[in-house]
Amino acid sequence: MGILYKETTFMIHSIHFSSTFYQELSDHCEMGIRQVWACNLMEELQKIDAALHHHKVVSMDSEFPGFLRKTPRRSDELSAFADMKFNVDNMKIIQLGITLSDENGIIAGTWEFNFKFLIETEVFYDPKSIEDLKWLTFHGLYDLAYMVKLVTKKPLPVSMLDFTEIIATVFGCCVLDVKYMARFYDDLHRGELGLEKLAKILGVKRVGGSHQAGSDSLLTARVFARMKTMYGIEESRFVGFLYGVTTRICEPVSTQVLPTFPRCCEPGIPQLCQVLPASRYCRPMIHGVFLYPPIIQHQYRVL
Repeated sequence: MGILYKETTFMIHSIHFSSTFYQELSDHCEMGIRQVWACNLMEELQKIDAALHHHKVVSMDSEFPGFLRKTPRRSDELSAFADMKFNVDNMKIIQLGITLSDENGIIAGTWEFNFKFLIETEVFYDPKSIEDLKWLTFHGLYDLAYMVKLVTKKPLPVSMLDFTEIIATVFGCCVLDVKYMARFYDDLHRGELGLEKLAKILGVKRVGGSHQAGSDSLLTARVFARMKTMYGIEESRFVGFLYGVTTRICEPVSTQVLPTFPRCCEPGIPQLCQVLPASRYCRPMIHGVFLYPPIIQHQYRVL
């Protein structure tokens, strides 16, 4: 995991710890949620980096000031996205909570980052470090939006399609929303419940206080693990879907669109943009000028 602070680059190398270290991390989960401030940031990042070797499921939750624009319950997706973009672009995240677990629901630890004291810190990441991670949210549209804003340091894109593409770039190919998953189960009230009530139905106890990012991320991880055990959830059905959003998270894939005109001759233009040589395409010629070069378009591949 590469971390960049302003003009100085620090590389947090892969650290191999004994099994007792991971047991200590699990014990911390029971003891409480680790608070991360500027003074212990690097120390906690090293522990997170080490735990990620064996605990690749990342449950996340964020806390933010509120809503400058409130979205009515039955609003269409375009209106909801416009309200979210306005809110996220004009406010800053207060806390970020993450909980690391493995595929069996074993918790490695929970961390709560307090951004009030980290607001001047600029953190970047190595994209390769997220390729095999799984991200869990609960009603996670705003959580993901604030994370995208933190990483890109730019306003959110103007369309939901572009936004979901950026999510795929930032978080990799596996994002799950537990609230969306609950929609498909009658005894979970078809996703109409909040995290706290859903946890009570499933018999999952909260550690820490409600509306704290670390506690919420831990509860999300435990609720997800319990749902997998009780319902035998097939995760591939839910990958890339967020509650309240119809657009599935995807990434662009460049493809060539080839003209179907008959070939007049074979011009020798240079090969550009990773397309095939000009002689492989059929293009018309008018007054000695060749028309219709290959067009690169985006075709969206579902992750």
